Amino acid sequence: MKNTSKYLQRNISLFAFFSLLALFLSGSLFFSISIKAQQGDGGGGANIENTNCTPVTNGWYGTCPTIITNFSVSPPIVYDRWKTAPTMPTNIILPVYSPTNLFTQVITFPCTGEAVTNTENVTYSVSGFGWTNFSAPYTNFPAVVTNSFTAQAYVVVKSSDTNLCPSPGVVFCSGDDAMSTSATFAANDASGSGVTTWDPYGLQHQCRNIQPSPRSRTTVGVGEPVTLTLHNIPNVTWILDVTDGSHGTLDTTSGNTTTWTAPNYAVNNSMTCTVTAQFNDPNTGAPTTDPVVFTVLNPMVVNMTKKAIFHTSGSTTLEMICNIYIAPANVNFLAVVTEEEDHYPYHLPMQPGDGTPVAFMGSGCYSGNNGQIHGTPTEVGCTSTVDATSGTLCASTDDCLHQGSGLTAGSIGISIPCQWKCNGSAWNQFPGYSIQLGSSDGPPGYGLVISKCGANYSCKATDPTVP
Repeated sequence: MKNTSKYLQRNISLFAFFSLLALFLSGSLFFSISIKAQQGDGGGGANIENTNCTPVTNGWYGTCPTIITNFSVSPPIVYDRWKTAPTMPTNIILPVYSPTNLFTQVITFPCTGEAVTNTENVTYSVSGFGWTNFSAPYTNFPAVVTNSFTAQAYVVVKSSDTNLCPSPGVVFCSGDDAMSTSATFAANDASGSGVTTWDPYGLQHQCRNIQPSPRSRTTVGVGEPVTLTLHNIPNVTWILDVTDGSHGTLDTTSGNTTTWTAPNYAVNNSMTCTVTAQFNDPNTGAPTTDPVVFTVLNPMVVNMTKKAIFHTSGSTTLEMICNIYIAPANVNFLAVVTEEEDHYPYHLPMQPGDGTPVAFMGSGCYSGNNGQIHGTPTEVGCTSTVDATSGTLCASTDDCLHQGSGLTAGSIGISIPCQWKCNGSAWNQFPGYSIQLGSSDGPPGYGLVISKCGANYSCKATDPTVP
């Protein structure tokens, strides 16, 4: 029995072993082994699992798309007859933006020193163009033109990722890109990106002087020439409202083009003149007129800006060279000459030699200038350059010299009458005077000041020599 028991025990053990092996091989039995990771203790020991390693996500950085091709409309002028559909400009160039605009974001893992970099290329998409007008934005041209109409080209620009680069949205044609049926609305002088302009009969007017813009302005300076053109209509007669010269002159009264030159003087410093095109309506044959009303301005103010300074250290003598301008600045005074006078006027128009001499008043270190007569009058012409603030630039500069003696305190001043004339006509006095002033503080500050007609400069008598 003992041997039999051992035999049975051995057989049962073998049976159990092979049974378990069969279950394992058939997938019915699984073994699970779990090893718990060692937790970091904040010391120098190695961690199998670091639960304190939080990634640091940095912000995106990069540059949004920039324009590389400008939005433009041409031709700049479209001429259309009355009550006909406006002609679409033949060349519309849509804006183009830079195609490659990479943004980068870096994610770092402090515990390992590793980093992950994300990149994204942001682009702008541009829609087809549309048109705006004053009464109904974002509409196309009207079927027919019956009165004034202005339209401007636009596109809609969208960003591929508005979180990184907001969409620009509606983008209008830059510069003078409006289109108008009335030449009074905008300039028609630009090429390629200018105004596309028409009026019910195609009447255009353009100032000969390029500055100030727009050249289609109806406010002009004395003596300014303006070209008026009426296309595609025969037998045009040009009429000036007053023909005695006080409202300017027309170089011709017939044909499709005439040049009106503004009068040499504007009564009350501002006056209106009307130039009218007279013709037969091309559709009905009825007598028709198309007037343009201009406003003419006189020179009113002399402005100056500092151009150069001369000063010797240890002296109260100070000299300032100035650019001269004639205002107002919204017109061009190329046809005007001006001059400072050496005598105060008794009457208008002012003539050299009338009245009391124009002289300096000086005291202290400037007492040597007291009673000194202002220099001989010199005519100064104007250029075609117009500064938006100061006015039309003159062709010469002004020299303001305050001759000092010693380093004591003192003052100097002079009020200079100025006059102007246009195209060789009679002289006219500016409403005000050109005021030139200077002073010296003396010790201990030794401050010096010089000013004239808006130009000014200050320094110390002890400052280094300039230039």
